[in-house]
Amino acid sequence: MSKLQVGLQYEDRLEGLSNYSPSKDKIKLVLQVNGLWEFPEKEIKKPTDPKELEIYEDLDARARLIIPDGVKDALIPHLSKKNNAHKMWMALQNLFQNKHENQVPK
Repeated sequence: MSKLQVGLQYEDRLEGLSNYSPSKDKIKLVLQVNGLWEFPEKEIKKPTDPKELEIYEDLDARARLIIPDGVKDALIPHLSKKNNAHKMWMALQNLFQNKHENQVPK
């Protein structure tokens, strides 16, 4: 069975603090549907076995393709130099997570 590949509509893409929470959840869902959530969720050590390394690099590359596809162009520079999906995800969280949580009424 082929993997389901889903993308976000342009208007649903993350553009900033105003839509961080719903956009983050949508990107996460696309990653989950494609069986790739573990790559942004946690730092995965690169395998040393050549065959396992090839699989790891392919799956991480797929996740690295989905994450920037879920953000608007102005945010791409924050992601483009990251060498794995986890670092990309952490960059988005560092940009918006704490600011978003501070705006939620207690």
